[in-house]
Amino acid sequence: MVTNEKAAKSPPHNGLIMRSDGRDRYKSEVSAIVFSYRQALGRKKIGKQSYELSFRDFAAILNTTLNPLGMKCSHTTISNWENQIHLPTWHIMYSLSQHAPIGIIRDFALEVFGVLLRRRMHIKEERE
Repeated sequence: MVTNEKAAKSPPHNGLIMRSDGRDRYKSEVSAIVFSYRQALGRKKIGKQSYELSFRDFAAILNTTLNPLGMKCSHTTISNWENQIHLPTWHIMYSLSQHAPIGIIRDFALEVFGVLLRRRMHIKEERE
């Protein structure tokens, strides 16, 4: 059996990553960012109710930048970010931040990238 020495030596999380309710606080931050940008990019009114942009529509907007780079983002991926199941990858956020036209999509990518960077710094601090 192969073990990772570094993982074995790393101390348990001391609260920098986990919130008091046991959830990853960075997933919570990313979730709020995804929701707010979906809300900002378009609201549909149906009767008296208004709804934010769908996961599919948000993915389509992100894919206008990602597809020419040979990458894609599905509506399920966006749903997983917002529902705190997974965090976005560095690669997707970096690509969006560098290649999206200046505007709301680039702002979205930079905000999420900032959260991912803070998370990485906290994990690094904990391991030292």
